[in-house]
Amino acid sequence: PSKKILSSSTKNVNKTLIKKDNSLSKLVQEQHKAALEEDPTVFSYDEVYDDMKDAERKAIRDFKGIESSASKKPKYVNDLLKAAEIRKRDYIQAQERKIQKEREAEGEEFNDKESFVTSAYKIQQEELRKAEEEEKKRGK
Repeated sequence: PSKKILSSSTKNVNKTLIKKDNSLSKLVQEQHKAALEEDPTVFSYDEVYDDMKDAERKAIRDFKGIESSASKKPKYVNDLLKAAEIRKRDYIQAQERKIQKEREAEGEEFNDKESFVTSAYKIQQEELRKAEEEEKKRGK
């Protein structure tokens, strides 16, 4: 007899819980519908988030006076490239002086041999000579 009482009371409790759950879900649905009627974008946070962040970033850029990163110019890269070019030219000049000293040390040993000079080497030597002249002009 006690099992029947328990099972019937459990059934009653379950029925009341289901009724309350249904009434709550109806209430939630009504609130959801009212919120959508008031503002259709109330539940579309993901779609609105990017626009909010873009507006925020634009406001910060405007406040700081910073232009977009695409129009920024590098501060130091040009100077670094110029310095690298100067170092390379100095290295080539040092190598040329080293080769010249070796030739002087050899003396007359290879004077009867034919020497081959490419057009690219001639152009490089001309550029080095012009660069040296420019340095001398700047130095004076």
